[in-house]
Amino acid sequence: MPPPEMAGIPQMAPEGMMPPQQTMQEGGEVEVAPIDIEFEAIKAQLIAQGMQQVKQLSQQISGANQEQPDPLIGLKQQELSIKDQQVKGNLSQDQQELELDRQKLGQKSTEFQQRIASQEKQTAARIQAAAERERMKQRNN
Repeated sequence: MPPPEMAGIPQMAPEGMMPPQQTMQEGGEVEVAPIDIEFEAIKAQLIAQGMQQVKQLSQQISGANQEQPDPLIGLKQQELSIKDQQVKGNLSQDQQELELDRQKLGQKSTEFQQRIASQEKQTAARIQAAAERERMKQRNN
């Protein structure tokens, strides 16, 4: 309802829009003419199309249509790559240490065998020297 100061002035709809055609029914309900329903349907379609165009433009501007990998995925891949390299490095180092331990064990085994052989020779020499002394004692008697 217009304000009292505009009571005698005819009201105009915005340009391009038709004023609604309404009639009163018996129960006090307002009936909207079929032209108004068509007008509102067309208006709603145009608004929907406009919103769709705005959405598309927004996506183009923001680059949403381009499939860019998530930066977190890239960081996680880098982290996994670094861990993989560390594991490979540790494995290589462990293999080298194992080989060194085998060499040390082989060297200790060889040294042990040489020590035993040397001790056996010394023991045999002592036994032989003791036997010689015993023979000499018996000859002198």
